[in-house]
Amino acid sequence: MERKRHAKYRPKFNMRFVHHRRRIILGAFLLVVLLAMAGVWVVKNQQRGARLALAPYPIHGCVIDQENGIIDFNSLQKQHISFVYLNATTGATYFDDSFNTNYSRIQSTDLKVGIVHNFSFQKRPKAQLRFISQKVKSNTGQLPVVIRVSYYGDYDAKRVDWKKAGPI
Repeated sequence: MERKRHAKYRPKFNMRFVHHRRRIILGAFLLVVLLAMAGVWVVKNQQRGARLALAPYPIHGCVIDQENGIIDFNSLQKQHISFVYLNATTGATYFDDSFNTNYSRIQSTDLKVGIVHNFSFQKRPKAQLRFISQKVKSNTGQLPVVIRVSYYGDYDAKRVDWKKAGPI
């Protein structure tokens, strides 16, 4: 007789556990759906904010490097992008792997193109100029060359040796 009681009790316990587990799974699923909806809302508002911030400016452009992957430059034109800067070099040792491919592909469009060099405080300016000239050759585009100077690592306004990083 005890076996029957035990047998009757066990399915009730299992059913409670099953219902409890279903509630937890359903709750987790609803939480994931709500988080996904919130994420979509945030991204759309960020995109809307970016469009509103750029609205006063009639000419739009972008900077592209190897991290952007393969770019459809014709699609950029359709998005009313007028110019593109291609990241080319950093310091006297780094050359963007996608520079030559992007430069040749952008030639089939009406986009204006320029190049970006990221200045390094670790290398002399003369060595950087020689490196840019060697890697880019005459592929500088129609826009002025941009030399991006920004602090990084231990190099800040107080620690930069401006005599070393100064004129060529």
